[in-house]
Amino acid sequence: MRTKIVPLQIKTVPTDGSGEFTGLASTFGGEPDFQGDVVEYGAFAESIIRWKQLGDFPPVGLNHDYNTASSRIGKLTSMLEIPEGLLVSGQLHLKSEAAMAAYEAMLTGALDALSIGYGVIEQHKRADGVNVLTRLWCLAGLLPEVMESEQECRCPARGPWARRVEHPHGLA
Repeated sequence: MRTKIVPLQIKTVPTDGSGEFTGLASTFGGEPDFQGDVVEYGAFAESIIRWKQLGDFPPVGLNHDYNTASSRIGKLTSMLEIPEGLLVSGQLHLKSEAAMAAYEAMLTGALDALSIGYGVIEQHKRADGVNVLTRLWCLAGLLPEVMESEQECRCPARGPWARRVEHPHGLA
């Protein structure tokens, strides 16, 4: 599973104790990221439709992990492509100490980024060598505890929740 870190993109975090948040989990166009990728508008369209058909959305994981119960600190509640990027909303499970800590960090601005775990369905290279990602399958919303450069996630793109998702291209 690949991940993207999008700094300074959390849009709203209500202070009502709900554990809800909204932010950009991926941006479209612009300069290539550290992996030399640019995500094209529309890349998540098929994934969003499929998740809506399932009546479910991906989990929210902490520290680029969503395969263990302790790392799954919430769920995405919506995904929408807007001109800026993939706008997601989520709900953190605040009975979890890790989720509460992440929520408090969001409220204070100490945690100001989201990233997304995804599988690549289609991509192509531009003449300048940049990978243009045109079709992606969203696997998880991720809250990194420590912001570092963009990296490949070493965790497997499988988990109990993923087994019931039948992706048409075999990514989930």
